[in-house]
Amino acid sequence: MNNALSRRSIAAIVASLALGCPSPAPRVCEPTTLIVRTHEVVRSAEDARRLVRDARAAHVGTLSILVKRDEDEDGQPSGRAFYASSFVPRAEGYESFDALDAVIDAAHAEGIRVLAWVPQFHDATAAERLPQASMQTLVDGAIVDYVGQNQERFVSPSHPEARAYEMRIVEEVARAYPVDGIVIDWVRFDGWATGMEPTTREAFLAESGIDIARMELSSDSEARRQWGAFRAEQVGSYVRDVNAMLEGVNPSLPFGAYVLPAEFDDVSQDASRFASAIDFVSPMLYFDDWRFPPSWVYEEGVPAIRARVGEGVEIIPALDEDWSDEENRVVLEGLGTTPYVRAVTWFAYGDWPTELVARLGPLRGCE
Repeated sequence: MNNALSRRSIAAIVASLALGCPSPAPRVCEPTTLIVRTHEVVRSAEDARRLVRDARAAHVGTLSILVKRDEDEDGQPSGRAFYASSFVPRAEGYESFDALDAVIDAAHAEGIRVLAWVPQFHDATAAERLPQASMQTLVDGAIVDYVGQNQERFVSPSHPEARAYEMRIVEEVARAYPVDGIVIDWVRFDGWATGMEPTTREAFLAESGIDIARMELSSDSEARRQWGAFRAEQVGSYVRDVNAMLEGVNPSLPFGAYVLPAEFDDVSQDASRFASAIDFVSPMLYFDDWRFPPSWVYEEGVPAIRARVGEGVEIIPALDEDWSDEENRVVLEGLGTTPYVRAVTWFAYGDWPTELVARLGPLRGCE
């Protein structure tokens, strides 16, 4: 950004109030954030009011609300909207119900902030509408459309039409709804062999002289490292482009991302390439999913992200709701020794029943 009062600089001030920012000890913890999968929790206006009542009672400060389906599950494709989009098909059951609007109305009335959680390239709806932008992969030497283990469909982070489509969703939400921030997700590839669509493969060939479809990708090599770096820059440039768009839409709107831990180098999601474009980052530190001990969260997971984003980006660890009280204690006490972590966010894959909000809402990580 060239102007002194850019969206990034103004948003840093806003984020310091809404989301926390690095400062000398003693720290002042912000109320926690709950990450809400809309179709699991908010199916009606009354559901929205119930969620907000529970959040207020638990002193939750922010709700991160899913604005379009993030997974391909239960026979429903990813990418369908839970809000009144002008161009994205509505999710089943939300044809006449704008869940985002309902949550904003209820939450703002109680002084609770709302982040719009916007998944990006994991989007079966976009892949269906833009088949030329569908992410492709290698299967037995043939290049085919990529379908993940759980039938996930993606569009390519390097394809111009996919980038334009996903960015248009972010812009539509930022313009039409009084959200208190935008947080994007699924900004990545999905394994070393993904990215074989012609736009990505040909651009990499022009840059490196390597036809990646003819290379061995199952083990480390110089070619694979170049491939990973190339794809990481595609992801990084997209996030920077989203930031530039938001600069023109709402210069005071905080902007962040959910990211995988640094260990997942096969998805080419290197936050160092877009740290300059975001105000906060939430690494998904679900240690038990990957057979790490609880101490990994604060001894390795958070420091690795910190090394990538530096001091100018607030780190808000994303924690899993299914841990035991003892695991929560270990993780939160460990995060309490990390001076640059001032808040946490809790993720629930399913519902947020009243008792779960009451159990986790007050747990902030650095009292």
